[in-house]
Amino acid sequence: MRSTVKRGRMTPILANTITADMGLIPGLALAGPALGLPLSVFAAFLERPFISLAGVCSDAIWYSLQANFVSLLIGYVGLIAAAVIDDALRLWGPNDPVFTVWPFVAVAISVVTERYYLVARTRTQRVRWGWIIVANVLSAAACIGLLVLVIFIRSEFPTLRRAVTPYHGALQLLAGVGSGAIFLTAFVTPKKSSSPPLAA
Repeated sequence: MRSTVKRGRMTPILANTITADMGLIPGLALAGPALGLPLSVFAAFLERPFISLAGVCSDAIWYSLQANFVSLLIGYVGLIAAAVIDDALRLWGPNDPVFTVWPFVAVAISVVTERYYLVARTRTQRVRWGWIIVANVLSAAACIGLLVLVIFIRSEFPTLRRAVTPYHGALQLLAGVGSGAIFLTAFVTPKKSSSPPLAA
């Protein structure tokens, strides 16, 4: 593999792409790693109606959150692999062959991951592919749209950006902790709701 110092490719790829938001789609996020978990929560709530339409009749929001969290983790792994492969392929050309198609591959990975996770967790084979595809395409588009809006606000309203800057760390921490608590609740609640009542 080429030296990252000589060509300077691997380090920028990792620095600019390995963020939690990119793991979410997984692909194409520009707002920094702290938005990964909140964006996953956002996507899960957007996908919840389609999860129900796909065949998950109970605890749909919790299973949607679980599936998105698992997709996020797999997105991390996939993105690291994509960065390594892309860096290697650049030996034969100047373009980014992997990252050109990554957003489409990433959405496909999310679809497959979430569908099979929902089948395994709900123990039903009637989780319909079509609605899972619709859910992931729409949530990915919404997340990209949200990130584009954030970038627009940052560039067009620098005064607002400077006003928020002192609280940036605290807001990131709050968003991360709050999202983590939501995901933890998502994994605990269905177990509680399905537990038999205690004998008097």
